[in-house]
Parts: sequence; structure tokens; C-alpha cells
Amino acid sequence: MLKNLRLKGKFIIALLILLVASSLFSYLILNPIIRRTVLNSDYETLYVKEQIVTDVINADEKLMLQYIENLQTVVPLFSGQEDLVEYLKDYEKNFELSSIAIISEANNVMFSSTNDVYNHPSEIKAINSAKNNQNIVVKTVTEEAVLFTSAGRVSLNNRNYIILLQLAISDNNYLTKIAEETDTTITLFLGDNRAGTSNRDKDGNYLTGKFNNQEILDTVYTQGKEFHGEVEVQGQTFLAVYRPYKTDNNTEKVMFFVGTNVNHVNEISNSILNKVSIAVGFCILASIITVMIFLNILVIKPVNKTIATLEKIVLTDGTIDLSYEFDAKSNDEIGIMENAINKFFDAQRHFIKAVQDTGSQLEKTAEELASSAQQAAGASTQISANINSVRGSVTKQNKALSAVQSVLDSSVGEIQNLDNLIDTQSSGIVESSASIEEMVGNISSVSNSISKMSSEYNILMNITNTAKTRQDDVFHQVNKMAQQSEHLADANNVISQIASQTNLLAMNAAIEAAHAGEAGKGFAVVADEIRKLAENSSLQSKSIKSELDEITSIIVEVVSSTETSRQEFEDITNKVTSTSTLVHEISNAMSEQEEASRQILIALHEMNDSTSHVSSTSKEMSGNIVHVKTESKNLEIIAHTVEGSMEEMNEGILEITKAAQTVSDMAVTTREKIFELDKLINKFKLK
Repeated sequence: MLKNLRLKGKFIIALLILLVASSLFSYLILNPIIRRTVLNSDYETLYVKEQIVTDVINADEKLMLQYIENLQTVVPLFSGQEDLVEYLKDYEKNFELSSIAIISEANNVMFSSTNDVYNHPSEIKAINSAKNNQNIVVKTVTEEAVLFTSAGRVSLNNRNYIILLQLAISDNNYLTKIAEETDTTITLFLGDNRAGTSNRDKDGNYLTGKFNNQEILDTVYTQGKEFHGEVEVQGQTFLAVYRPYKTDNNTEKVMFFVGTNVNHVNEISNSILNKVSIAVGFCILASIITVMIFLNILVIKPVNKTIATLEKIVLTDGTIDLSYEFDAKSNDEIGIMENAINKFFDAQRHFIKAVQDTGSQLEKTAEELASSAQQAAGASTQISANINSVRGSVTKQNKALSAVQSVLDSSVGEIQNLDNLIDTQSSGIVESSASIEEMVGNISSVSNSISKMSSEYNILMNITNTAKTRQDDVFHQVNKMAQQSEHLADANNVISQIASQTNLLAMNAAIEAAHAGEAGKGFAVVADEIRKLAENSSLQSKSIKSELDEITSIIVEVVSSTETSRQEFEDITNKVTSTSTLVHEISNAMSEQEEASRQILIALHEMNDSTSHVSSTSKEMSGNIVHVKTESKNLEIIAHTVEGSMEEMNEGILEITKAAQTVSDMAVTTREKIFELDKLINKFKLK
């Protein structure tokens, strides 16, 4: 079908195929690029949202301390516990806390909004910190929940209590609130169980159950790293960040999931792809129309003009008009084609002219050929007689050459046997020389390695001697440190005695000040401060003594380790010295072996030179005999060839005689064919 189409139709089909292929190619290439771009954008947005979620949870953790501080200000204003309990219930509700409790300093729960028993290690840590008048927030992990636990000490009716607040960050409502504010989905995992989530199933229920993606669990819990990627949750695909969440109990494994649904990615990428595809399609279509216009102007019309001109060359009477020439005005492919046609027509004109001239010459040549053929037949008879005479002489020469050839064959065999024996001896000497050379090279390599080893051992001896000297210095310095630590212990004992005596003097001064009445109050204050200073000095002295005891034990261990290390260095030095002596002995032995091997190698080289000289002389003699034999054989072959050629020449002369007659007949036929060719050539119109 395509064969019957004109050039313009084929171009249109090709451009339409290009349009379809370009559209398909654009879709296949652009679709993954656009989707990847949208996904990258969503990933960047997710990282920002995940940081916001983290900041919100951290902010709530700090708020737990502010709640404690507020209650520490408000609680003393109440006159009774009942009013305080009602206030705390409202406080819990207003600030969406999970529980609130009042605990006595004897660890009795005076009030709890959830009737819980607060015996978790992190809860006990918070209560003890509050007893020490230090407000604190800890992360409590139970079997089912993760909570912020804050505690502080308050005063009510001149009695101290512990206020304990808890906020469950694994609560579904708490996570849903943060998820809605950040447009994300959040889940908190305890191990592989969902402790809380904002994600719901198709029925609107919060998801529960276990998390079965072992790769993510290993990444977060085992490696302690964050996991980023696409995950499938209940038939929905999420861009997700899983990260470990540290609590006050390092044995508990807690993990946060923050993700965004990627269903909208396909919608956005398809929308962008459709718009881009339409734009690309319009551009390609516009390009095709433009190409068709220029194609019609620059190609189709000039080609049609050329075709019409070529159709006029063959005239109706069968005459071919080669006098026509195209007017090639352009330098493009069409102009080049018209110039090529002009050159073709010009070559054809010269060819036809040459054929006409050659035809005239052939007619004259045919007449001369007939005459020469008759003369050749007469000369052939005389040549045949001369050939028979030469053939007899060649037969005699062949018999003499056969005798010479027999003698040469015998000589060549003897020379070859001698040459084989020499080659065998030479091969043995060469192999022995190669083995000795390889052994000398190996000995030289080993000698060099041993020399380097000897140098390295000398360096190693210097290093070990230096290290041993430094080890001795360290040992002496450590012994001095041990002595100094004993002096420090003595000094600390003196300080402890002074503190004890000062405390005793302060007590005596306080007693005397009490006896003095009003006049001794100022002195009593000074005595009390001196007593406190003495007690503090005593405490510090005890602390210093404890530290000195620990330092002394460490110094004793260091002394022992240093002494052991010093003895080991002495052993190393002795062994290095012994090894260095052995290396020197090996080096001397290798040098003697290398020299002996070189003497053997020199003798083998001299023997090999003598064998090579004998071998070359034998080979030269063998080559000369073979050359003579070859030349004799060639001469015999030539004689036989000449003899055969004489026979062939005799037969050839007879054939030449017959051929001469045939040529004479063909010359007549050629004149007739040349006349017919001349009639055909005259149909071409040249100029």
C-alpha cells in the first residue's frame, strides 16, 4: 500500500507516526518524573509537619511543669481539702488531663481522679523529686499507655502534699487533635502494638492491633534510626516517618508514626501530566503543519517539476533526446540531483559518441583480423616441427637429474640426525641455565628481604629500648603519685580533726552565749555559723577521703599494671635482640649461596655458547644441502614441465591453426553486427 503512495503521502504518515510516538514517549517519561516531583514535595512537607508534631508534644511536656507551678500558687489559698478536690476536678477537665492526684509525704493517695495506684518507677521518681521540692516531668510507659507525669510539692493548711498530674499522649483524642491541626496521621506504638492513633478504618473506628512490618521495627528499635518511605496501612498508602521515642525507661520500646496519605499524589500528577501532554501535542501538531508547508514548497514542488522534465526526454517515435539540460538554480538536494542528472546526460552523450567512433574502428579491424588469421595458420606448421626436436633433448636431461637427487637425499638424512642430537643437548643446557637464573633471582630477592628485615629489626630494637626507658620513667612517676596520695590523705585527716575541734568550740561558744543572755545573742549567731562551717568542712573532708581512697586504689592498680608492662618490655627487648642475630646469620648464608649459584651459571653459559656454535654450523651445512636438493628438484620439475609444455605447445599449434580459420569467419560476422549497432546508436539525439 505504501508503495503506491506519493512522496507527500508518505511524509504525512511518517509525521503522524512521529506525533503518536512523541505523545506516548512524553507520557511514559513525564509521568514518573512528575509523580516523583510531587512525592519529593510531599516528603519535604511531611518532614516539616513531623517536626511540628514533635514541637507540639514537647510543648505539652513543658506545659505540665507550668500546670504544677500554677497549682503551687493556687493551692495555699484554699482553706479545706474538699474545696481543693473540686477545683482539681475542674482543672483536670479544663486542661484535658488524664488524671490528677494528691499524695501525702507518707505516699498515701489522698485523692485520685482515676483511683490509680502510682507505683510505676517513673511515677515514684516524680514523687520523690517533688518531696525534695524539685518540680519534674517524666515519661511514664505502662502496658497500655504513654503518659507525661509531672509532680510538685504544695502546702495546704501548713501541711505538705504532692500534686501529681498525668497527660496520656497515647490517647486517641489527643493524637487526633494534633493530627487535625497538622493535617497528618499519627500513631504511637508500644513495641509492635498500637497504643494510640488518629487513623480510622472504613467504619470510623480507631485502628488497633499489631504492627507486622519487621523491616521498620528493626530499623527503629534495633538500629535506633528513623524510617522514611511509602507504607501500606489498611489499604491506604502513606508517606511515612517512623522514629523512636525516648522515655525514662530505656527498656520500653516506643515508636511514633507520622504520615500523609498519597492518594492525592496520583490526582495531582495526572492533572499536571494531562496539561503537559496537551501542550506537547499542540507543539508537535504545529511543528508537523509547519514541516508540511516547508516540505511542499522546498521538496515536493521541485521534485514534481523534475519528474515532468524527465518524462519529456523519451520522444513518441522512440528517439531519446540527450541534448536536454536542467537549469539547477538551488544548492540544496534538489539542485544537487539536477546537476547529477546533467552530468549523467553529459556522460551518456560522450559514451554514445565514443561507441560510434569505436564502431568505425572495429569495422576496419575486422578486415585486418581476417587477413592475419590466414598468415598465422602457415606459421603454426613450422613451429610444430621445432617443438618435436626440443622435446627429445629434455628427456635425456631428466634422467641425469634423478641420479643427483638420490645422492642428496641420503646426505640430508645424516645431517638431520646430527642436528637433532645437538638441539637436544642445547635444550638441556638452556633449561638448566633458566633454572639456575631463577634460583639466583630468588636468592637475591630473599637476600634483599633479609637485609630490609635486619634494618627493621635494628629500628625495632631502638624503639623497644626507648619504650623501656619511658616505661621505667612512668613506673617511677606512678610511685611518686602513690606517695603524694598518702600525703593528701594525711592532710585530709588533719582537716577532719580541725573541723571536729571547730564544731566542738562552736558548741561551747553557743552554750556560753546562752548563759550570757541578751548580750550573747550576736555571739550565738556567729557560733552557729562557725558550727555550720565546721559541719560542712567535716562533710567535705569525708567526701575528699572517699575520693582519695578511690584514687589510691586506682594508683595501686596502675603501679601493678606498670610493673607488669615494664617486665613484658624487657622480655620483648631480649627476644628482638635474639631474632636480629638470627637474621644476620641467615643473610650471610644467603650471600654465600648466591655467589656459588652465579659461578655455576657462568659455566653453563660457556657450555651453551659452544653448543650453539656447533648447532649453527650443522644447521648451515644442512641448509646448503637442502638448498642444493631443492634446486635440483626444481630443475627436474622444470625439465618435466618443459617436456610437457612441448607436447602442449604442439597440440596448441594445431588448435591455433583451427582458431585462425574460426577468427577469419568471425571477422565477417563482426562487420555485420557493427552495421546493426550503428543503426541503434543513431536513435540517440546528442546536440
